[in-house]
Amino acid sequence: MMSATSKITRFEVRSFGLVPRSGSSPFTKAVAVSCLNTVRIQNRLSDCQSNFLKTDSIVLNHCESLQASRGYCGSRGLRSCSLFATASLQSRGLRNSCLASHRSGSQYSSELPVAERKAVHLTSLRKLLEWLGEAEDRAGQDAQALQDQGPHQEEHSPSPENLKAELAWMVEDAVAGVHGDDGSFSEAGWRDVVRGLPCPWREALCGGAVPDTVLATRLSVGELTELWRKRRLEERVPIQYILGSCHWRDLVLAVGPGCLIPRPETEQLIDLAEAAIASDPGLASGPWADLGTGSGALAVSLAQILLNKASDRPAEVWAVDASPEAARWANVNVIRHGLQDAVRVAVGKWGEPLAPVAGELAGILSNPPYIPSEKLPTLQAEVRRHEPRLALEGGTGDGLGAIVDVLECAAEALRPGGFLALETEGGHQAQAIADALNSGFGSCPAVRFADVFADAHVRSDYYGVPRFLVCYRA
Repeated sequence: MMSATSKITRFEVRSFGLVPRSGSSPFTKAVAVSCLNTVRIQNRLSDCQSNFLKTDSIVLNHCESLQASRGYCGSRGLRSCSLFATASLQSRGLRNSCLASHRSGSQYSSELPVAERKAVHLTSLRKLLEWLGEAEDRAGQDAQALQDQGPHQEEHSPSPENLKAELAWMVEDAVAGVHGDDGSFSEAGWRDVVRGLPCPWREALCGGAVPDTVLATRLSVGELTELWRKRRLEERVPIQYILGSCHWRDLVLAVGPGCLIPRPETEQLIDLAEAAIASDPGLASGPWADLGTGSGALAVSLAQILLNKASDRPAEVWAVDASPEAARWANVNVIRHGLQDAVRVAVGKWGEPLAPVAGELAGILSNPPYIPSEKLPTLQAEVRRHEPRLALEGGTGDGLGAIVDVLECAAEALRPGGFLALETEGGHQAQAIADALNSGFGSCPAVRFADVFADAHVRSDYYGVPRFLVCYRA
């Protein structure tokens, strides 16, 4: 979950978001994030299948992603705040390859992202380019129409550049390969196809210089039109729901209605957990929990980390959500990443399903609802209309209701020395909780846990917003 500031103004990063924060442009902030994370990629290249990837190609692909990055509902940034995400996806050969052949027999095949479905259409390259060109030409007009739809929309609606980026992602996910004259099929991503065109392709299209190539696609031009005009622009459905996927760290998560779209800021909770384990390796030997798991992003990423740590017991992560629909999506993603033995998805409110491990948890991560109820009407249409309210609303006043519930759960479930990191709205909300835990004074409802937790402090997100509360069970 994200702050009112973040959720209202973020479109994520295929990850850019609707993000006007403290004066800096979203593009400037995304570039800054990419620079900070370049070191992470270089240091973690050994974790990738490096035979598929060279350092130079990371930089090249990342530069491309700055121009074609994916977001929540419209976008202004990288696929993920972690530049490592791009490297890892490339190294695994996931870039637009069709994984449906590996998963088509799964009971979860209906949740396959568009980019992983089988190609069932033959589409003229010229017709696809004509559609894309016309849609891009209308982007300015469409963006203005979205801004005029009601209060709060002008600041938080996607720009023409956002819409053009989303169009590129739709085409990228739709194209599976090239259909030869002899009936053969050659797997090729959209970028591979475009690289072979005269540049600029718009002029080549007008001049008749674009070859009459036949593409194998997962969506027809008619389906693209329906999804774009009706679902995206008219109904304001988030692009992640339309394409069925969200790029988060080194994961490609299946997402859809009933599941909160993972935000890029939340990636940092994994960084905080890694740092805690590095400081105290014993934390890797106990069970962990992700409270309010949603898509399962935190649980899946955390399980991967724990599996890579030497310990005297198998990795064990409890992914808890009160919503059966969200838990279903989490289970889909656990299975997608082959972590059924490491992650237990449980339906229940906060600590209710954790009775078997009460007092034993080595750590808890949580991205709880924290937007004050009165701010919900100001959320961007994509969030307000389509994402689950249960995952957004933190309650009246300061919106601390769910956060206090997490603290109460952590007090019972964590073992002494256990680690807790949770996301907040940022600013006053995060600092008020930390101050209450450290001082034992004040009106913040978290004050009653002052004797339960130690070393409470606030950590800033990638954009400099003081967002994360970190503490330890006393």
